[in-house]
Amino acid sequence: MNHLKRLVVFLDALKKFMVQWKEKKCAEDKTEKVEVITVAELLEQLGRKAAGINLLEVERYLKDSKVGADYILMLQLLDVCLSRQIARKISGYADRQTAKNAGWVFFRRVAART
Repeated sequence: MNHLKRLVVFLDALKKFMVQWKEKKCAEDKTEKVEVITVAELLEQLGRKAAGINLLEVERYLKDSKVGADYILMLQLLDVCLSRQIARKISGYADRQTAKNAGWVFFRRVAART
């Protein structure tokens, strides 16, 4: 159970980092909302508590335990969903770039503000 607590601590720290990053990028109002960082920089941003977690031990526990099998399945499903979502975004971007290069004009539907 201790390994699961460590995993929850790590995932909470990662979620907090992602929310802060998103808020910072949206506040800057830049068109480019992409940042490349190394694993070491990410762990530094997550904080000492999360950076000190040995994810290899957690992974080994999840693979060896029966409880972990459910979590591994859930993580694999999440990975597949994220991979599909990323592939759709890349495909959509490539389609828009091709159309833009061909001289097509796109209109974006904007919701009316009330």
